[in-house]
Amino acid sequence: MITLALAELLHALAPHLTGVFGGEAGVSSMRMPAWGVSFGEPIHVYYLSLAWVLASLGALFFFTRTPLGRLTLGLRENAMRLKFLGYNVHAARVMVFMISASFAGVAGGLLAMNNEAGNYVLFDMRLSSEVVLNAYIGGTGVFFGPALGAAVMTFFGYAVSDLTRSWLLYQGLIFVVVMMFMPNGLSGVVLWWQRSQHGGALLARYTLGWVLGGLLCAAAVVFAVELLQRALGTDYQSLLVEGQSWPAIPLFGHAWLPGAVMTWLLPMLLAVAGGLVLRGVSRAWHELNDKEGA
Repeated sequence: MITLALAELLHALAPHLTGVFGGEAGVSSMRMPAWGVSFGEPIHVYYLSLAWVLASLGALFFFTRTPLGRLTLGLRENAMRLKFLGYNVHAARVMVFMISASFAGVAGGLLAMNNEAGNYVLFDMRLSSEVVLNAYIGGTGVFFGPALGAAVMTFFGYAVSDLTRSWLLYQGLIFVVVMMFMPNGLSGVVLWWQRSQHGGALLARYTLGWVLGGLLCAAAVVFAVELLQRALGTDYQSLLVEGQSWPAIPLFGHAWLPGAVMTWLLPMLLAVAGGLVLRGVSRAWHELNDKEGA
């Protein structure tokens, strides 16, 4: 929270510190030739970034196998126990923070080379929070979990941002759902499949049940959000005439009347059906585990 607060402070000060940050326009530069490569084409920057990413992943994976890397796992699980064992928890946290900041600096340097510019937007709290959200969505208990979360959410942002203006809302909802029902992230689902004592066919059946219930609830949320977004938009509000009924809203290939009961009954039915499916599958799963435990 302190680092986020400092970033937000710099975000507010950077436009005014023109001598350091270049004001609102930021600081611009040009790629210079190196190692016989001009770096004038995007493909050159891509392979350079790929090389740095692979080297950084290798260095981080090696770090997790060192004594300090093993100590960081203890910091994540139970820092108080490490303190009782005689470790300097504060010093270990500072070293981990420094290593994390070093690789964050590598990422920032690659971003500056790709954009050939940098401005105060890079200090925005949204950019910093996305790193934390992606890490938890992918799962912090697996080495490649944060990378998985970043890949999935980046693809989600590019795919959904062209379809709706509420894509940030959907991103937040995905994070809330993952934290509530999948605290180990997406990678935790893979570990659950590997460590489960049940057969693959049985796990697939229960997984399909949860996916079906989740899709029904997601359809209800998407329908309600998109309909409300259009109904409350300035373009639609300008069409309203006092004393007349609200005009129909085209959505998903059909015209929906905002004042009709059936329009809002549909998402309610989808949400109820999805909730019943999720509850039934979860109850059957708990009963199965209780029987095997007995």
